[in-house]
Amino acid sequence: MIYFSITEEIELLICVIMFYIMAILLLIVIIVCQRQAKKVKKWLADAVELTAQSTTLGDSFVWAAFFPMKTKKIFVKFEYEGRVIRKESGKNKENSFFQQGYSAAFRKYADREIKILYSPKYDQVLIMKD
Repeated sequence: MIYFSITEEIELLICVIMFYIMAILLLIVIIVCQRQAKKVKKWLADAVELTAQSTTLGDSFVWAAFFPMKTKKIFVKFEYEGRVIRKESGKNKENSFFQQGYSAAFRKYADREIKILYSPKYDQVLIMKD
């Protein structure tokens, strides 16, 4: 009888601890997303819409829940105020969301002409949805 009451208390304690761990992780995700949104708002303040040519620099795989997901690293080339600018995904330390510049989202935009928003003040490139 005592064994069962101690086990139930331990299980309850484990459930409470797990709840707090999940709440803290959710809070961390929310904070990271808010910080990223603030950065994007800054970049959009002086952004200019341009057309760029994208090229694949590399292919890779990332494991997502037991399944391999194909990712790409891209390179964009565009002209702004008479200068040809070349940018590689993941090169800028300011936007380190994608590890080493590889993302599954880049597969859709690789090896074709795309529309971008370029922020000359922050030297950031944002790819626009089709």
